[in-house]
Amino acid sequence: MSETESREEPDQTPVSEEEFKEHLSHLFEAMVAISPTRNYVSQMVHLLPEERRQMRYAYPELFERMETQEFLTEGFGLEISEEEVSTDHRGPSSDLSSLINDVMEFFDDEERRRLLGNTLMKRFRIPGVNGSITS
Repeated sequence: MSETESREEPDQTPVSEEEFKEHLSHLFEAMVAISPTRNYVSQMVHLLPEERRQMRYAYPELFERMETQEFLTEGFGLEISEEEVSTDHRGPSSDLSSLINDVMEFFDDEERRRLLGNTLMKRFRIPGVNGSITS
């Protein structure tokens, strides 16, 4: 018996093309959901670094209450000084900023969109991304 014949079959159920496309669609929906045009947290992180007064204007309830500022610095990893708000280089906000940038770059790649095809991608559009996906 050859080595390939002696291997056990995987315990996974085969995935159809339609199921794969459905799951890929769910993945794209999740990626779109974290884009700055669709999510306020992503939008805030994507704006940083920014002057504190600008952030206070855009998000007044977040930057006026001390308890909320403590969460933003200690729990979320923002650096808040008298002059500026930025992401901490080792906190969740910095990781989220990297993820958002990666998602934006993913959707901004015209060749990738072409290869994936309009049939699957026609449902997705991210305003603000150069060459947004359209049908």
